[in-house]
Amino acid sequence: MKFKLGFTLLALCMLIVTACSSSTNSETKKEGGAEKLEIFSWWTGAGEEDGLKALIQLFEEENKDIPIENAAVAGGAGTNAKAVLTSRMQGNDPPATFQVHGGAELNESWVAAGKMEPLDDLYEKEGWKDKFPKSLIDLVSKDGKIYSVPVNIHRGNVLWYNKKVFDDAGLEPPTTFDEFFKTADALKKKGITPLALGDKEPWAATHLFESVLLGVLGADGYQKLWAGDMKMDDAKVKEASDIFGRMLEYVNDDHSSRNWQDASQLVAKGEAAMNVMGDWAKGYFVNDLDLKVNQDFGYTATPGTEGSFMVITDTFGLPKGV
Repeated sequence: MKFKLGFTLLALCMLIVTACSSSTNSETKKEGGAEKLEIFSWWTGAGEEDGLKALIQLFEEENKDIPIENAAVAGGAGTNAKAVLTSRMQGNDPPATFQVHGGAELNESWVAAGKMEPLDDLYEKEGWKDKFPKSLIDLVSKDGKIYSVPVNIHRGNVLWYNKKVFDDAGLEPPTTFDEFFKTADALKKKGITPLALGDKEPWAATHLFESVLLGVLGADGYQKLWAGDMKMDDAKVKEASDIFGRMLEYVNDDHSSRNWQDASQLVAKGEAAMNVMGDWAKGYFVNDLDLKVNQDFGYTATPGTEGSFMVITDTFGLPKGV
């Protein structure tokens, strides 16, 4: 990547400020006579909040006279924020910009509803079309127009593991599902929880299932499933469901009372050996728990997915009516 993703949000925010400055909308927020830039997201938890603060700091360094309102709503993967956003968008009270996953969440929810402004001119002005991978731009586009700006490119299919636990047990991180269950049985015999899960917010369990689906179906099959070219009762989907069910037999008993950071912490402490979570978990391990990569913890692709990259991108767009 030839440029810092943080500056993409900065440029988008300047576009929003320009739009607000020329707007006659009586609902435009002001503070001390200056336009207030409201950034809506769900980045409030350990690890993820660091990224939001860094983006805001970048903007404030370049624009000292423009107040920022951090309108973040707590809840992993936007479980709470999306409900608040829906209410505001339907009530014609959109934030200046808001966090949304690239793909169907953006295109089918907000673009299809006519709630977003296209950003093609901004991409041309900033020269972004040859900086982002085309497949990423496709995720934030609909009907030939671009509607949001990615600020990260996450890999979802990552297996994190405690290095000491694995070394002491003489084990290697599993690359197949057969290896996973053999490893899990060996860990269980030693009194160690094989797989940490924190699905107090159910998306974490869904995230695990998606990784299993990718491992069983492969990249082509996974895409066919969500495009409607493979049926949900296909034998391969049933196989993935069975594997997912077996994996849940190896998770911590208190999984439903923990969030994803709590599950990661079990791995950090060595109380659990593995955790399936996106690569944002690295920020939590390193920044918040002060652990070292390949010394305290290691990572690999989830079973069966080596060579595949499940893209999850957080993006920000320009709502109509700002």
